[in-house]
Amino acid sequence: KEFDLSDKSKQSFEQEKTILKELQHNCIVPFLGSKINTNNFYLIFEYYDLPLKQLISKNDWIQSSRRTKVDLYHQMCEGIEYLHSKYIVHLD
Repeated sequence: KEFDLSDKSKQSFEQEKTILKELQHNCIVPFLGSKINTNNFYLIFEYYDLPLKQLISKNDWIQSSRRTKVDLYHQMCEGIEYLHSKYIVHLD
């Protein structure tokens, strides 16, 4: 995730980084670190081959079993419930 320095202050970046470091849940993409260079702030997360939105919109997903879909939605709800338990609202 990339932030332009003109859009986000270093203090906000540091706050978000602190929050992300504390998140530990198997349904949350792990935060690996951060980097600041002259023009940008970077948040570094574990790599996943396919974003969730793409996974759900793929034809394979349409043909997936109901059980597979329920399992994925259950994992999503677990992740959101975990964030809410920490008083965090996910905005993406």
